[in-house]
Amino acid sequence: MKLYEKMRKRLMLLLSAAAIQTLGFVGQAQAGVNLEFVRPADVDIKNVIITHVASGKTCTLQETWVGDSCLPSFGPFFGSGQILFRIEWCPGEAVPCAANLNPAQTIDVWVDNRSGFGTKTIEIPAHNVTFIQNVGVNPVVARAWSSRTVGSALRHSGFNKFGNIGAAIITNFNSFNSPKDVPMLDGCYTIGATWGTCPGNSCNFDTVDVPVCVGGDAAATLTVELNNNVP
Repeated sequence: MKLYEKMRKRLMLLLSAAAIQTLGFVGQAQAGVNLEFVRPADVDIKNVIITHVASGKTCTLQETWVGDSCLPSFGPFFGSGQILFRIEWCPGEAVPCAANLNPAQTIDVWVDNRSGFGTKTIEIPAHNVTFIQNVGVNPVVARAWSSRTVGSALRHSGFNKFGNIGAAIITNFNSFNSPKDVPMLDGCYTIGATWGTCPGNSCNFDTVDVPVCVGGDAAATLTVELNNNVP
């Protein structure tokens, strides 16, 4: 009887320990994964809005002094799978991607949440781009836009001085403060320069006549010469 009691107690202890361990794993699984979006090192991109496509909920990265990360309030995410996010960049805007403005770039990304629990860091795809003012006019405004975000009516009208002039990424850009580095969301752009009063009859513009694609190797450099082809 004594041996039986000892074995029974030992078995109960083992079962209790297993139950506690199982509860721990269940607790971890129930905790889900929080996805934190961060700026890449040395790329001070701002006015980026991240949208969870399924719910429409957003978080934003604005001025760098506000912080370098964006932890969405719509997490944590449970289970295992791919989650679709939309990342938009609206340079120069106090409120990212205001209702009456098109973003300079929009990209959709799938994020894997299979890390189990805790916080998973997602680096926003962005790089620094060097711009050279070679227009022969001072000052100019360097502009960028993505064909994806233009919309049907503007797509048919093309780049014009009466409204479809893109998003300003450098203002008061002179030959004497050139070159300038601009942090940009990855993707392909049309790049242009405007001077005069824009939009309007006195607006003048010129464009780089090849697509400018940002991204790829983080160690790579991209230089854009306004009024010239990209090297």
